Amino acid sequence: MSSSGSDTLEFEIPTFLLEFANDDQYVSSNRRKIGDTSDGYWWLDCYPNNDGNVSVELRVSCKDIAVEYSVAIKGTDVLGTDKLTTSVKSLSKCWDLISHDDLMESDAIQNDAFVLICNAKFEARDNPDESDTKIVEDSLKIEFSNNDLYDATSDSDECWTPSRLIPGYRQLFWSVDYYPRGTCEPGFCAFIRSEYDVKYELAIHYKNMYLKSTMLTPFSQEQLNASSDNDRVPVYVNTFFEVPKVEDIDEIFEMCTVPNGSLAVNAIRLKLSPLLFHEDYIGDFDSSPMQQAQNSDKVEFRMRCYGAGDRPFNKNYLTFIKWWTKRSRSDFRDSSPMTTLEINV
Repeated sequence: MSSSGSDTLEFEIPTFLLEFANDDQYVSSNRRKIGDTSDGYWWLDCYPNNDGNVSVELRVSCKDIAVEYSVAIKGTDVLGTDKLTTSVKSLSKCWDLISHDDLMESDAIQNDAFVLICNAKFEARDNPDESDTKIVEDSLKIEFSNNDLYDATSDSDECWTPSRLIPGYRQLFWSVDYYPRGTCEPGFCAFIRSEYDVKYELAIHYKNMYLKSTMLTPFSQEQLNASSDNDRVPVYVNTFFEVPKVEDIDEIFEMCTVPNGSLAVNAIRLKLSPLLFHEDYIGDFDSSPMQQAQNSDKVEFRMRCYGAGDRPFNKNYLTFIKWWTKRSRSDFRDSSPMTTLEINV
């Protein structure tokens, strides 16, 4: 199948987003097919209020594509161009297009909106990177009461969604931990739990637009209140996973099993520094050395301990995290779902 060709889209942006959106929050155009590929799409993201600028970002959902594109503002002489070559880790490119002051002085704004015009040319790479992974997309909707924004006892109250399968796989799961009141600052934020690399976005539906963000830029309580419908606040989570190809799954899970069908026991002893128990050291840790897992010659692991907590919402809680590494992309990260901690004080 070919992933080459050219395309054009027009994307209307309401002017209220110039003030309503926070830095690093964006809206997305409709997705468009790349050539005649079965799973390749492209679209344009617009950051209406990126530190007083309108910024744009071209994104694609498939690997090994070279893109040349331009973005113009209808009714002005503004024209920006860029190039992008995608890989597993590179899904987008962002740059400033015009400042708010220049936009308001131009003839671009009509009926409380301005229009972006994007022309893009796509070419499949001649020598794509060999990879035993692919990008898989999934999404879910979280809905909570508007009262949850104020009834929570602290800003660290945690909620979570049930685990769900990554599409196309029977053994790979992901879930979302979320905080209706935020963590470090008021507002909604979330964290994805998955064994595999993931890029994700949060979105709220407001005035027929999906305003999107990430865990680094949570939605403010003002934005959540404005988007609520009958005291219900919907938040949409969209994810891109970098996961092994389906044909590699059997090999991955074969590494979990030892010949007699039982699990091997792996143990670590970790000596902790009392200094790290002070609240000034949130995020600092002691770590054991990396060691070989007994039931796999391809998996190594270690244990980290955060004496004052790994993140602000775990402040003053002793936090232990297992770290599993793999020597190739198809190696399994964690050969046992069970961990027992024995702490001697």
